[in-house]
Amino acid sequence: MLWRHLSVPAIGPTLDALAALRRMNSSPWTVLASPMVVGARLAAELGQVRLITGHTAPQGLRSHQHPMYVGGKLIPSWFGEVGRAALWRLIDRYKLDPLARSTLGKWRMELGLPELEAGSFARWIHSPDLVLGLFDERLGRMPTDWPVDVDLTGFPLYEAHTVNTVPKALVPPGPVDLVLYGGPPGHPSHPKIEQLALQAMERGLHTLLIRAAPQTGTPTLLTVRPTVDMPSALDQARLLVHHGGIGTAAQALAANCPQLIIPAAYDQHDNSYRLSGGDPPTRIDIDTLCAKLAAPHQSRSAISGQTYSRPGAPNSAVLRAVALITKE
Repeated sequence: MLWRHLSVPAIGPTLDALAALRRMNSSPWTVLASPMVVGARLAAELGQVRLITGHTAPQGLRSHQHPMYVGGKLIPSWFGEVGRAALWRLIDRYKLDPLARSTLGKWRMELGLPELEAGSFARWIHSPDLVLGLFDERLGRMPTDWPVDVDLTGFPLYEAHTVNTVPKALVPPGPVDLVLYGGPPGHPSHPKIEQLALQAMERGLHTLLIRAAPQTGTPTLLTVRPTVDMPSALDQARLLVHHGGIGTAAQALAANCPQLIIPAAYDQHDNSYRLSGGDPPTRIDIDTLCAKLAAPHQSRSAISGQTYSRPGAPNSAVLRAVALITKE
């Protein structure tokens, strides 16, 4: 889905945009892009730009080590690295290469570039100049066999306002027991998380549900907001329940807030596995949730002022990324 509906339609516009920049200023441009931005990778191969590939989560980097997810399914640990390598070859041969061959072949022929070898797609999408991992080892042990060298920077978390100027519309309604976020609208985890929110409210828990539709009717113990200032919301929360998106997970790590993940797609299963330390998935219901919240509340350290990037004050992850990008 990402290839057909995100990457492929963007190839032409990306090449056009980069060509327009070159016409404005012939000096070499440095481009930081996701590996899904194939147009930038083609432009780099043409020598038009210097490309840095940025990964926001580990799963975008192929590994033969455990864990390995295929379509949301965890390949058993007993499969071994040899078995995973063979499985990747099969995926390349019967899925990835056929998926990309016709589109990339057409563009490469038009641009005068040689045809890609079979099975090279996993390595080719990464820039040969520099690959950044925009995350850190709080996500768990990192693989040691990534196909390219990766410099980890940490999470470049950004808040568009300063600590003392949070817009009133984003301020959460005081301390809450439970913060729930089901991801973007239409995410498969939405129904489960919204059901937990209603059940938590019925159990008397102060609950904040973040979703696109704002709350209507008489306010109760359940507050619904389309968006909130996450650092403020998580500062006092007992638990964050979410879909496992890397941005939300990073917010919980920054706030040192316990998190419960209900993954559904993309990198979410891998993120969940790493954050749990490899614990097997368990069935979660409102009774389990209440039992976890009934445990003695452990005080946690306050959010560090250096954790988040703010206007005019980049955090250490941004500074490290800039230092790597600008290094000659």
